[in-house]
Amino acid sequence: MTGNEGSIRIGFVLTKAPLESGLVETALRTAAAARGRGDAVGFFLLSDGIWLAKKGARNTAADLFARLIAGGARAMASRDHLLAAGIAEGDVMEGVEVTNKPYPSLVEHVMALWDRVVVV
Repeated sequence: MTGNEGSIRIGFVLTKAPLESGLVETALRTAAAARGRGDAVGFFLLSDGIWLAKKGARNTAADLFARLIAGGARAMASRDHLLAAGIAEGDVMEGVEVTNKPYPSLVEHVMALWDRVVVV
């Protein structure tokens, strides 16, 4: 994930279900504002956060997430957590990368690819 000259790279680690509280929606609105400033935005979906990756979801958080992905935000989801929730890889929205190694991938993102990290 790269950004524009002078921009920052912000990573959002989402572990909460999209409809569990307003936290996920607030994080997504923050990400949209960052994209609007020209910052690079990425998401890492773990635990109940993987529900954002489900294709065809219809709610405010899912709509915001889909617009962010369509607008160039990068996203990665844990295959193990998807399977645990009963979400098949074919049910993951386009633009979300599925990883077999979520924790090493997350460490790489936090340590090397993102300048700032928000965890929800």
